[in-house]
Amino acid sequence: MKAPSYCGRHLATCAAVALLLLLPAAAAAQHPAPPARHPAATADTAGALPGRPLKTLREGTRQYLVSVLKPDQPASFNSSAVWIRRVQLDRARGEVRITQTWLGGDTLRNRQVFSICRLADFAPLYHRTQMRKTGIEAFTFTSTAVVGADSVAGNGKRGFSQALPGPTLNWELDLETFEQLNYAPGKKFYLRFYHPGSKTPPKGYLYYVTGEEDLPVAGNQRLRCWQLRVDYDAKNYAVFWIAAKTREVLKMEEHYNSYVRYKVKLATPAVELAPGRQLFQPAR
Repeated sequence: MKAPSYCGRHLATCAAVALLLLLPAAAAAQHPAPPARHPAATADTAGALPGRPLKTLREGTRQYLVSVLKPDQPASFNSSAVWIRRVQLDRARGEVRITQTWLGGDTLRNRQVFSICRLADFAPLYHRTQMRKTGIEAFTFTSTAVVGADSVAGNGKRGFSQALPGPTLNWELDLETFEQLNYAPGKKFYLRFYHPGSKTPPKGYLYYVTGEEDLPVAGNQRLRCWQLRVDYDAKNYAVFWIAAKTREVLKMEEHYNSYVRYKVKLATPAVELAPGRQLFQPAR
């Protein structure tokens, strides 16, 4: 199923604007070499965010242009989408509720995501996704496991179970997680992430601050950013540019095997999504 031609033109325009504003030198960017491996015990945050109140995560909507490229095939492979992420703090229930909508050229892969975390420490409680291609997948987090939610009708992951070795964060909420870290030169954060429903078990990664950079943004301005890097293995890595003032992720550049993925925060919203047009109404 193909998206309407307007959607394709709209995404292409957003891509061109965002790349001009924030990625002028992406192809030639040089990132610091990874430091020697550090055990989790030396990191400033270990495993998850236990006992850390959400003082810096802000309510509201962010939109990102997400592009996946193959540098060795620039003319034949280029996948782009707009991600709309809305954060709500429900203080009465003690919860953080985050809704994501992914819109791209392939409508079979358009995606709605709804997640609930505990307000006190951002521990994941619930996660639900829906795509036309894969249907509904819903999960409940406990202190020891991630399990398929039996109460959700049509859940394709009913009966699923993945043990957790300790405090674990939802990897689909990494951008919101990074808003809550306290950055300083040389700081390191050991974070254990899990992508709900994945066959890959939970794993801890060392994220470390490599320096600061003034990132070019809209209006011929520059914003001071922290650079946060993670090495997935000896070959693959990602670098995040995080605004020093707001702690929002403004840009990500990820190298994984033969692909390069960019996430760029849009200064101007690209898509206005009415609640009635959501793929599903987020409910537990």
